[in-house]
Amino acid sequence: MPASSQSFVIENTPAALTGVIPKIEEFLDGYPLPKKDKFAVFLSVEEHLTNVIKYGYEPGTTDQIVFRLECTPEGVTFICEDHGKYFDSTKSPEPDTSSPLETRPIGGLGLHLIRKNMPDHSYERRGATNRIRLRRPLSMGPPGSPSDTLRP
Repeated sequence: MPASSQSFVIENTPAALTGVIPKIEEFLDGYPLPKKDKFAVFLSVEEHLTNVIKYGYEPGTTDQIVFRLECTPEGVTFICEDHGKYFDSTKSPEPDTSSPLETRPIGGLGLHLIRKNMPDHSYERRGATNRIRLRRPLSMGPPGSPSDTLRP
């Protein structure tokens, strides 16, 4: 499996995210990954970009989000840079998934899903730029194994 990568630049708008989703799917489909890995990566990338667009900027602020997907025989890496508000997702607490669903606060599960699906997770702030790196190793086990679940 040869290495492959693709860079993307989108505006920080929901419409731009909607437009780039098919391109992300096309890139992942062009690489021989197990379906479970493709789904996990796609879900994590979409969730991260949605969070940046929804929470990273003040209303009416226009900016660009730059990200890259890299596929290698060892795994898939997502690197994203934006100029939104400072947010270190590696320091965000894990949600309480043990309490009944109806008693839990709304929200907070997106980061949980990202962490479960892309376990190699790093963040740094470079000046006014947020830089996140998410990586999913392809050695997480076959689909359905306990280490490769999408459930919280």
